[in-house]
Amino acid sequence: MQRVQKGTISGSVFADERLSTSEDYKTSRMPPIGQKVEFDDGRGFVFVSSTIALLAGNVVASATALATSIDNLIAATEPIGEKEIVMTTAGVTFFGGTIGVNAADRFAEGYLVTTDDAGEGYMYRIKGNTVSTAATTTTFTLYDGLKVALTTSSDVFILGPKYRKVVQGTATLSPVAIATVPCTGTSEYFFWAQYKGVAPVTIQTGTSLAIGVPAVASSSGGVKIAAAAASDVPVGICMATSTTATATIPIDLRIGG
Repeated sequence: MQRVQKGTISGSVFADERLSTSEDYKTSRMPPIGQKVEFDDGRGFVFVSSTIALLAGNVVASATALATSIDNLIAATEPIGEKEIVMTTAGVTFFGGTIGVNAADRFAEGYLVTTDDAGEGYMYRIKGNTVSTAATTTTFTLYDGLKVALTTSSDVFILGPKYRKVVQGTATLSPVAIATVPCTGTSEYFFWAQYKGVAPVTIQTGTSLAIGVPAVASSSGGVKIAAAAASDVPVGICMATSTTATATIPIDLRIGG
């Protein structure tokens, strides 16, 4: 993890969101997705991207159904060292999308995890994937070659990228961080989000929060009292008491990035 002290979150390091067609992106002057920066005051930030509209203070989370199980769908035996894994994904729904349909590189920077039968117990980072439709296979290109050969009986999980194309947090998604700037959405935008330390966080309308109360992500992208449901994922500890006039309060984040 990179450790940098720059005083405040204002300035070029935490600039407004940037588009994938921006000059910074094209000249590789932007940080890689997932890069983290920590400050001496306990705050931590991670570089993420999103394709939806977000406001500063919103909870952001990994995409719906982060892991998808694929059983017995390796198209043919893949030998040790192979980096291109072909799978028969015509009937598979990834991350709540359309059955069998995925865009090119949708899974880039995610992981392929072997879970059963030949090759079990390894995890490989995904470099990219081919376009897939309801009637085609999908080729996953890995950064590293297979350590153990796979067969048509091998079972795997496909994990989506944790920090790429994040969505607004809900009570059932795994939170990643808090947006520090507005994001206009539609195309893929890149920005810094905060995962650790005190930060202003949007609260759910009508929710009463008190100092010292644990907070969790809610369906509105804000926070609510922690004991609401066993499935809620903690975000942090409230540093203030909310009133009918407050829409945002400081929270000591403990998301973990």
